[in-house]
Formats: sequence, structure tokens, C-alpha cells
Amino acid sequence: MATRDIKIITTHKGKIPNKVRPELAKFMAYSKLEPGLSPEFFFEWLNKPITKDWNEKYGINVSFAIKENIVVAWGHFSWSKKSEFTPELYVKVHHDEMRKGLGSQLIKELLERIPDYVQELTIPAMKEDFGSKFVQSKLNGKVIEEDRRGLLKVREVNHEDISQEMRKLSESLNKQRIRIQFSSAENLIKDGKLPSLVKLIEQVEKGFSSIKWTKERELEKVLEYKKMLNASKRNETIHEYFLAFEEDSEEIIAYTHTARNFERNKLLAWHEKTIIKPEQKDEIIVSALLHHMLNYLISQTEVTHWINQSMYNDEFLLKVFKKAGFKYFVTNLIHKVTREDWTRYLNY
Repeated sequence: MATRDIKIITTHKGKIPNKVRPELAKFMAYSKLEPGLSPEFFFEWLNKPITKDWNEKYGINVSFAIKENIVVAWGHFSWSKKSEFTPELYVKVHHDEMRKGLGSQLIKELLERIPDYVQELTIPAMKEDFGSKFVQSKLNGKVIEEDRRGLLKVREVNHEDISQEMRKLSESLNKQRIRIQFSSAENLIKDGKLPSLVKLIEQVEKGFSSIKWTKERELEKVLEYKKMLNASKRNETIHEYFLAFEEDSEEIIAYTHTARNFERNKLLAWHEKTIIKPEQKDEIIVSALLHHMLNYLISQTEVTHWINQSMYNDEFLLKVFKKAGFKYFVTNLIHKVTREDWTRYLNY
């Protein structure tokens, strides 16, 4: 049950109470990591007139948690009556109200209003772990029988499928005489791999004008990473690379990067970039790098949140990440965010 000073209001499309709007706008302003729901889009979509055609095709319920006339959490459940898109459930809670079970209250409120003809529900983006068994059971891929008669289904990670896929990729790489090596930023410097990495970035810059990294900037970044590795555990950032080499050469032909950072008692992980030489452009190499990275992150059970910061190839990476069935992290489905959004997320 909600505490006495928190009121939950559940509405339907286009029915946001006027007194809620200003505070909801403020609440949305600091949260721009939602999949396709900026404040402007959110209000524009919800304020569209409800036509007979729309009513026959779609539905949406929205819940707001209000404390002292301020929106402290909101969630929505949307669905298609004609199976045009998969039903979605999304909840966002202000960080000051975390660990109070507020997220699970909103989810229960929304689940109670799911029409009987909706047979499956996916959770594309859970930004926070609300610390309740109710929500954790979803994140762990279990069916929630007590709340919706077993209608709620969540994607599960199948480690065997990932292992089989990695074996196939390894066989393909062996035929091409390419090997993959795991390394930390510190080891890159220690093992003398940095010159090859800088050379690779320079080559990629020639092929892709959108990449603006310079030799000096990359060197500065890696040295900064090394400093971070020696920081206190709560604030440390661990940067790790998966490197692809030609069999008879120490020259790096591709790499992908992931980082882990402690923030507010949770361990965030993010994937910043995947780079491959233009002349070596091969989806098998990229796929192998990503699968090694995914398998590694999944093995790091302390990682509770994950975010994707940039894409090598939107369609290709989307397939790889979805096939891996990522569920332990911030996004269950991939969406891009800018560096500014990432900074805002860490500092809200």
C-alpha cells in the first residue's frame, strides 16, 4: 500500500489532470532515457483527440504517484487491439523515492487494468530496480501468476544458446585466422597495445567522417582510465576492451569497449563503441567481439544496470543484443542515448 502522503492516480489516454501537468513536465525533463518518449512527444501523444479509429486499435493506461502535489513517479501500459505492436509496461521513479516499493505499486496498479485479451507483456526498459520481490521476479524472467493469471511473460537469458553461438563464431574466426583477446585499459598500456589501437582509430577516422577521435584525445582518455582504475571502489570506473587480431600480427583490426562504474550503490555497465578497420569490415568479427562482451557482462553478476551508448550498425547490433536476451540491465531492447543524456542520467 502507498504511504499516506503519496496518492496514486490512474488515467486513460488524454486524461492527465491539469494540476499534474506542470510537475509531470519537470519530472520528465530530467528523464530523457525513455524509449521514444521525450516530454514533448509524451504530451503530444497523450493529448491527441481520441477518435473512434484510435479507440478501436490502441489503448493506454497511465499511473502517476503524487506526493505533496509533486509527481514523484509515473508509469504507462500501452497495447494494440489489432496486434500491431507488443504491449509494453514502463515505470519511472524519482531517485529520492527509490526503495519504497513505489515502482511495484504503480506496476500492480497498471497490471490490474490489462484487458483480458492481452496475452503477453514485455518490459522494454526498466530504469531502476525497485528492490521489491514483485519487480525482481519480472527481471529474473519468471511468470507472475498471482497478478495476471500467468499472462505476464518476460524474456529470459539462455546461457546455452549464447555458448553455442560463440562456438560457431569461434570456428568462423579460426578459418579467418583471427583471434580475440580481452584486456583492461591498464593492460593495454602495460602490453604496448595502445599504439596499435591509436593506429586503428586513425584508419577508421579516414573511412568514417562521423568519428572525431584524435590520437592525442584517445591517449589522454586511456591514461585517464588508468587513473580511474586506482580510485576508490565506490567511484571507480573499470574499462575493458575486447580486441581482434590477425593470427600472425599484433596489429589490432577491431575492438569493442565496455565500462563498469559504481553509482548510488548500483553497478552500471555501458557499451560505448565498436570499431573495425574499413578494409576488414566483417559482421562475423563484430558479432564475435560483442558476444564475448555480452557473455562477460552476464558473468559479472554484480552488474545491475546496463546502457548502450552508441551503435556500430543499428540493425545488426539490435539483432545481436536481442538474440543474447539481455535482461539484467537497464534496457531489455536497445535504444541510443547521447553523451549528454548519459551525463544527465548519472547526475540527476
